[in-house]
Amino acid sequence: FQWRIIDIIPIVQELKNKFTAIQISPLQPIKDNGGEWWKLYQPCDLTIGNYLGTTEDLTKLTEECKKYNIEVYADLVLNHVAGANDGTIKPHEKVNPKLINKYFMKSTNRITNWKNRYEVINYSIGVPGLRTDNYDLQDIMIKFIENYIECGIKGFRIKKKKNIALP
Repeated sequence: FQWRIIDIIPIVQELKNKFTAIQISPLQPIKDNGGEWWKLYQPCDLTIGNYLGTTEDLTKLTEECKKYNIEVYADLVLNHVAGANDGTIKPHEKVNPKLINKYFMKSTNRITNWKNRYEVINYSIGVPGLRTDNYDLQDIMIKFIENYIECGIKGFRIKKKKNIALP
């Protein structure tokens, strides 16, 4: 958790007798580097690369892990983007503009009833929510996930999967 990829690579051989898989923290660009863990969960884009590592670092890690039969899983944030620092539910200025449009963004209403499915998939959690039911946004998400797979990732943990809109 919160380990830089280049710090994991040298210890992979030590992990082989203890683990068959490891999970890495989100590698999406974020609004503020370092510090508190929660900053990793306020992404500014659906791409790979932040202070924890790059696609090149990730590929090196998965290749090293493969030598010892260790699988690598990634933590992804697909349901929301970084919020502005003013307490409103609007995107931070560093959020990629291609993600900020009326078709991709959820309502700025906050979820008040977590048992109400409509609220859970259409309202926000306190940061700007992404409409996972939008096919154009899904295409961007699929490309993002494919980039991880190309780097050798075997699986994912999806943050706030309860908020994903399904039929």
